[in-house]
Amino acid sequence: MESTEQDRPKEIGVIQDSLDVLKKIAASKPVMDGETPLADYIEELRQKLSSEDVYLATLGLFKRGKSTLINALLQSDVLPSGVVPVTSVITKVRYAEVESATIFFGDGQVKEVPLSELSAFVTEKGNPGNVRRVREACVSVRSPFLRENDVTIIDTPGVGSTYLEGTEATYRFLESVDASLFVLAVDPPISKEEVELLTAATKYAKKTVFVLNKKDYVAPDILQEALDFCRQVIQSSLALEDVKVQPVSAKLALEGYLSGDRAKTAQSGITELKSTLRDVLGQERQDILVASVSSKSLEVARGLSVSQEIAIKSARMPLGELEQALVAIDTFLRSMDSRAREIFYLLDGKSKEIVQTLDEDLARFKTERGPEFVAMMESFARGLLASNKGSSRQITNEVESKLRESLRDAYSDFLSSETPKIDERFVNLVNTFNSDIEDLAAEARRKMSSAFGIDMEGRTRDIDLVSEHKFYFRIDPLFRSDPMLMTEIPTLLPKFMFKGTFLKKVTEKAAKEFDSTAGRIRYDYFMVRLDKGLIELKRNLRQYLDGSILTARNAMAEGSEIRRLSEAEMERKLSGLRETQERIRTVERSLEELLLSRERTVAKPQEV
Repeated sequence: MESTEQDRPKEIGVIQDSLDVLKKIAASKPVMDGETPLADYIEELRQKLSSEDVYLATLGLFKRGKSTLINALLQSDVLPSGVVPVTSVITKVRYAEVESATIFFGDGQVKEVPLSELSAFVTEKGNPGNVRRVREACVSVRSPFLRENDVTIIDTPGVGSTYLEGTEATYRFLESVDASLFVLAVDPPISKEEVELLTAATKYAKKTVFVLNKKDYVAPDILQEALDFCRQVIQSSLALEDVKVQPVSAKLALEGYLSGDRAKTAQSGITELKSTLRDVLGQERQDILVASVSSKSLEVARGLSVSQEIAIKSARMPLGELEQALVAIDTFLRSMDSRAREIFYLLDGKSKEIVQTLDEDLARFKTERGPEFVAMMESFARGLLASNKGSSRQITNEVESKLRESLRDAYSDFLSSETPKIDERFVNLVNTFNSDIEDLAAEARRKMSSAFGIDMEGRTRDIDLVSEHKFYFRIDPLFRSDPMLMTEIPTLLPKFMFKGTFLKKVTEKAAKEFDSTAGRIRYDYFMVRLDKGLIELKRNLRQYLDGSILTARNAMAEGSEIRRLSEAEMERKLSGLRETQERIRTVERSLEELLLSRERTVAKPQEV
């Protein structure tokens, strides 16, 4: 959604005026414990627009290397990173001459800490399950990239790990995102869970740059296959054309910057990525901000409008009836929370039974097919050696190709039989509890509808495991990781010296890859899908309960305070509420017209 240069000052003026109105209204609203006051969020939007401070969020599954990629962009080892899920809370990284870290807690406390202590607040190891109740961390660093592009980079918790809190924190933060750096990886490429996160993010992010990390893990032909697959899935899922996915190795880039190894930096692809981000953050900065802030402002206005309507209707109810309604809502919320926790506990327990079935089936498959697979690969290798055709390197390449193909064939059979079996068990599991879950949401809707005649929107979405998710088969080069064989030296030896070492290595490699592929299938395919299903189910229900119902409850409390006033004072307050409601609706209309006008501009043929 682009606008012309002459339109932009007018658009910015409309947004700033709208935010000024919304902030004054939001400042009078109660704040739920542990949440950012709405007025503060609106002020953040206003400051962002005036300062042109773009929020560039790194998004993706856990283990994709998001924190390492940010460090590579910063050319400094600032953020904690590792092979296990690391980031547990939202971390904002800004430019400043003096480096520091500020921790913001859910209870409103603020603490300045040295950068060396950052991991104690933002990582799963230092702050497991976010037991310290950190709302977010703000890090200031002297980074040329941040200074030159005038951007704030956001490190978000990876989605899909065993830490539900991190997934929920990332989804909650999406509404603050202006542009996103969506990090995929070759191990494996894009999954359904990533597509769903991407779909949710594009509602808010007005520009997305796609990165395929860990390019150094695979050979060039496999890398190209992964790039093509990711591009195809993104284009079909989001109805886009000409999607660009940039390959990069965050690990190589950071190592290159820290050691001064320019070859590693050049090989990593980080220079090309920085160039793309520089173009996006430079040429398209104002359009991104106008589109992002205007749509976020409209969401705020709509939420305030519903809250205002409930407050007005509450103030008109008889005081005794209103007090009873408030007590009933509070009792209902406590009961609903207890019932939801019980359902989730039972769901978690039953899901373990599905995992046990999967483990048993995988163990049986490995026992039955593993020895046969190793024997087949050894026979293939012997045949190549006996043929005396090709060099040692060519024979090695043929064996690696055969190993990859045979793994795909063997485990494709397993996936084709196991996937529908696990899917069916998951659907049965969800269906077992589905009526209880839907009863909770339906009961909440009935209470709101009967009290105010307002549809609070809240049906939980159906959850299933039907997925475009494709397991990605890969193997490491045959001799790459063996220090005794010194990388590729065996492929350079004469054949008579090569044969014995080669056959031994093939049998070891075949057994190892057959076993490790089973483990990766278990985790990267089945466990990710199961976790995603349960997490999404819980998140959908929690978002509805915590958002719609608590917002309505606070609006009712506001109406209750008004209802206790004298008749004359109550009428004056009601008159003020109605005036405020009309101001909100005026803001809604202005922002809707602005966004509609931008859509019309896109639809018009552009003059050359």
